[in-house]
Amino acid sequence: MSRLSFHKLTAVSAQLLSAVCYPMLMPVWAMLLLCAAVSRYAAPLPAAYTAFVIGGTALFCFLVPLLVVLLLIRQGVVTDLYINNSRERTLPYVYSLVSMLVWVFFLWQVVKMPAVVTLMALAGTMVLALVALINRWWKISVHLAAFGGLTGAVCGYCWHASLNPTLLISLFFIGALLLMLARLRLNAHTPLQLVCGYLLGLCLTFLPALFC
Repeated sequence: MSRLSFHKLTAVSAQLLSAVCYPMLMPVWAMLLLCAAVSRYAAPLPAAYTAFVIGGTALFCFLVPLLVVLLLIRQGVVTDLYINNSRERTLPYVYSLVSMLVWVFFLWQVVKMPAVVTLMALAGTMVLALVALINRWWKISVHLAAFGGLTGAVCGYCWHASLNPTLLISLFFIGALLLMLARLRLNAHTPLQLVCGYLLGLCLTFLPALFC
């Protein structure tokens, strides 16, 4: 393989991984894992309930924010889907925060999720709020903050439910490292911005498990 071909392959791989780990998709992956874990270790969940939970999460955490970003791109307020320009991030973040707060209410009052899950969702919303605030001065990575939030939620739920997540958590940490390399390959962030984003998400979403 030529050097040019390898360069293109790594760039495409980095873009693909960034798309799969798009920040607003992380709550959807989290709900998929949660429903799978409950069905395996507790009691099988009705298919309709699982679809409702995942569908509502996808609506409020992914589809609504995505449509907002696409609309802002069309209006020229935002230049790209990943909002790489930190000065363009404030408005999309505000809309995403409002939509995620509706999602937290949806989990709490509509589908009656356990308190630890609802608080983790609220913690994930707080992560986005802090990232939005920090981005006014420093371009912390929202990709790694979201992935760290997913990792923290998985760790926290396993802690709360007394499950052994060694293999799963190892895979998540490998995934975080690969995502960091992908974002570096795309010149989206510095290593410090990536690590700080990851630790912010990881720590905040794990906290509810210690108090529930």
